[in-house]
This record gives sequence, C-alpha cells and structure tokens, in this order.
Amino acid sequence: MKKIMKRRILSVILVIAMCLPLAACSKGGSDGEKRTLHILGTVRRYEGEEAAWEEVFKDFEEEYNCTVEYRWQGKVDDMVTNLEAAKISGEEVDICFPNGGRVYSSLAPNGMLMDLTELMEPLKDRFKEGVLDYYTIGDHLWGFPYGDQSSSVLYYNKTMFDELGLEEPKTFDDLIECGKVIQEQKGIMPMIHQGKTQSYWLMYYGDIYAQTSGNQSIENIHEFLTGQHEFTGEAEVEAFDVFKRMYDEGLYTSASFETDADGMKAAFAQQEAAMFFGGTWELAPTKELVKDFELGVTSLPRFVDDENVIVQHAGAPDYGIAVPSFANQDNLDLIMQFFEFILREENAQKILSTYQPINCPIEGVETIDDEYAQKIGEEMVPLNTIWIDWVMPIQMNDALMQAVPAAMSGEVTPEQAAQQVQDAYQTLVEETGYQYDWWESWTDEQWDNVTPKEIPEIEVK
Repeated sequence: MKKIMKRRILSVILVIAMCLPLAACSKGGSDGEKRTLHILGTVRRYEGEEAAWEEVFKDFEEEYNCTVEYRWQGKVDDMVTNLEAAKISGEEVDICFPNGGRVYSSLAPNGMLMDLTELMEPLKDRFKEGVLDYYTIGDHLWGFPYGDQSSSVLYYNKTMFDELGLEEPKTFDDLIECGKVIQEQKGIMPMIHQGKTQSYWLMYYGDIYAQTSGNQSIENIHEFLTGQHEFTGEAEVEAFDVFKRMYDEGLYTSASFETDADGMKAAFAQQEAAMFFGGTWELAPTKELVKDFELGVTSLPRFVDDENVIVQHAGAPDYGIAVPSFANQDNLDLIMQFFEFILREENAQKILSTYQPINCPIEGVETIDDEYAQKIGEEMVPLNTIWIDWVMPIQMNDALMQAVPAAMSGEVTPEQAAQQVQDAYQTLVEETGYQYDWWESWTDEQWDNVTPKEIPEIEVK
C-alpha cells in the first residue's frame, strides 16, 4: 500500500513539474544540450570591465543553464565591418555592442539590426526617462544604451580664474573678456582645442548650432537631410561666424589646429592654456594630470543675444547593445533573458561601476562620488542634445569637419563654409540617391528581415 501511494505521489509531482513554465535558458536544445549565446563586442575600455563581464556571464550561465561565448574584438568604429564579416562568413552572433552613432549612420539603415521595439517593452522601466530615444529611429527601437551618459564640458583653471578675479563666463562677451585678461596678465593661450582630432569640431559645432538655431538644431538637421531646409541658412552661418569671432578675438591660436587630445590636456595641465572644450570622458584623465591648481567645470557660455535660448550640450549614452538582424531567432528568448539579467540593478552596477559613471542611463546604478561629476550630471547632462554626427551621414560629417576650422581660421567665409556642407549634401543625393528617412521607403521584405518572428515571454525579476 505504501509503495502504491509513493508511486501516485511521484506521478502527481511529475505532472505538476511538466506543467510549470520553464525559464528561457533552462530549456536547452532539443537533444538536451545546453544552448549557447554568442556575443560580439569591442575591446573593453575600462579597467576591471572585462572581469566584471566575465563574472556576469558566469552567473547567467549558472542561473539559466546555458553557455555564453563572447569575443571582444577591435574598437568601436570596427563594429560595422566586424558584424558584416560575421554575416558573410555565417558566424552566429546573437548580441552585438555598437555605439549609437553607428546605429544611426549605417547599422539600422542597412538592415543589420533587429527591431527591438516590442521585445524591449517589458524592460523599458529599467531605463531613465528619455534615454531610449537616443536609439529610436523612425519610431522603432534598434538598441539600448549600456554605459554612461556623456556630455560636453568647458574645463577651466579655477585657481587662475580666482586669482584674476574672473567668474565662469555666462555670455560670449564674458568669454572674450576672460580671454583678454588671461592674455594680458598671464601671457598664455586663453583656450586650446584638440583640432587635430577632427570629430571634435563636429561636437563643438553642434553645441554652438544648438544656440544659433534657437534650440532647433536636430529639427533643422532632419529638415536639411530631407531636402526641406538648406544648410546655408542664417543659423548655420551664424554658428560658423562664432568660431571665426573666437579666433579673431584671440581666444584661440593656430596651435589648436595641430593639437591632439593628449597635447591639449598636457598644455592645460602645464598652464599653457586656461580653458578647453571637451567631453565628460576627459574628466578622469584631466584630474590625474592637474597637480598645481584647482580644476573647474562649466558649460559653454551663451553665444547668442536671445536670453530665451538654452545652453545645450552635445551628448548621449554612447555605448549600446543590439541584436543583429541575422541572429538565430531560436535563441530570441535566451537573448531577451540575458538583457533582463544585465539590466538588473546589481548586475548593471557590477559592470557599469567600472566606467566611473557620471549619469548612468540605467535606473539604480550609482554614480561616482565626485563634485565635478555631480555638477556635470545635475546641470549639464539634463540639457543634452544628440550629437549631430549621429544624425548626419558620414559624407556630411566629413564636409562639416573640414568647414569648421577653415571658417575659424579665415580660410573661407562663414557663408562659404555653410555652402560647402550644402554642396556635399547635393552631391550625396545626386550620386547615391541618399534618403535620410529610409524607414519610410522600406519594402515589406526589408521589414520582415529585421522583425522578430515572435515575442518570447521572459522571466522578469
């Protein structure tokens, strides 16, 4: 009798177990083998980050009975070619780590990424308000941020400013006056720029254009790239004119055209220049270099007379994660479970703390305890506007990178500089048939290639 009861109890337990939903990764393959998640990323940049990822991978494998195979290869700009090579060779890639700029300029328009709009719906509350907009194009989500929210910053020698009785410049006239006092009293360059790193001209122009356009820079760029607006307008020309005036007023010298990032920070640390414009990622190395004076961080001044114009900053949560359109869709539940796992507060903290984040896009991740980071995170990041080089195609960015220093030095007039960019757009359209709003002309087949076959249920903890 006891044996019969035991058999009945065991039968009931087995039936109940068979009816329970299984976690995504615990399913295994049809032959009972563990499934494998394939990840392609770029070489990790921060100390301790690779070890943090390895720990998270191991924890995920244990919790969901699966295997994670990962490869860190190349720099951020190499992701496009690495992903294309993987597709051509038939290499399986379930998850990739592109930056937002490449998502905009090539990966999404070329159909290389899966549409995550519906897939990420259960996880949207893991992000701070508005940050997913940076990876949303044509009302579709093509990835999500997983890093720090960067911003532009004006770094200055606070000790020198205090000694000379100077305040943080709030207007263009204030900046010019600071420059004159610094030149007269210290005999050094008021400002220095890493002009040799040409992409910084784009970031700089974006900040100034945000003001001259009345905080409509991205809207203007959209209209420009769809043929509804020309780059030779008053706002565009005025932004070039600001650069010329800064040079004419002696804020910059010709040294800035041949200076790279290391040279700029070294000149600033050695007090050969009193200010420089850069990004939040330059905070940590600058703090290490500066030994003999107190560092100051602030926003660029307001370059226009309209007091209603907001001083915006070029920036975004740059580093992201996405799913290739050629990913194994049988692994889609595993992929989404992994996303849920790395977006858990404790796991995101483990990885992203290595970035020394100033304003992390993931809810609950602690930022670094630093007075400079606090000021940047509270005062500057909330006023971010997306980098214009994310929105514009590579050919346009190349034209603008050449036009800004040429206008600044007087090699061309602001009007001629603006015309160069406009001409580059016309050439792009005529020679390649460029269309900015590519999502409007996609065929059903193209959409099918990037659309998930089904939306899997995942365990959300």
